Amino acid sequence: MTFIAVAVYMLFINWKLTIVLLIFPFMFYITRVFGKRIRVSFRSVQSSAGDVSNQLQDSISGMRLIQSFKNEEFESRRFTERYQEIMTANLKSFRLRSMFGPIIDLLNNIGLVAVIVFGAWQVMEGEFTSRQTCTESLSVHVWFHLKS
Repeated sequence: MTFIAVAVYMLFINWKLTIVLLIFPFMFYITRVFGKRIRVSFRSVQSSAGDVSNQLQDSISGMRLIQSFKNEEFESRRFTERYQEIMTANLKSFRLRSMFGPIIDLLNNIGLVAVIVFGAWQVMEGEFTSRQTCTESLSVHVWFHLKS
C-alpha cells in the first residue's frame, strides 16, 4: 500500500520524473530470476546435506560390517565425494546471493541518478524547482527501498 502511495505522490509532483519507474520491471525481472535460481540452489544444498546425513548414519550403524570387510577407505572416499557435493552446492548458492544485492543496488542507484540528472535539467530549464527535484529524488529513494 505504501508503494502505491509513493508512486501516486511521485506522479502528482511531476509525471515526467516518474518515468524513472520504468526501471521497476527490470528490478522485478531480476528479483524473479535470482529468486528462482536461489531457491533451486538452496534445494540442492538441502538435498546434498540430506545425502551426507543419510550416508553418515548408514556408515555409523554399519561400522562393524564395514570394518569386517575392510571397507573403511571406500566409505571414506564416498563420504568425501558427498561432502564435496554439498560444498559445491553451497558455493553456488553463496555466489548467487552475493550477486543479487549489488545488482539491485545498482538499479536503485541508476534510477536515483536518472531522477537527479533529469530533475537538474528541468531546474535549469525553469520547468521545475530544486525543492521539487529533491522531493522527487527522496520519493524515488523511498520507493526503491520499499521494493528491494
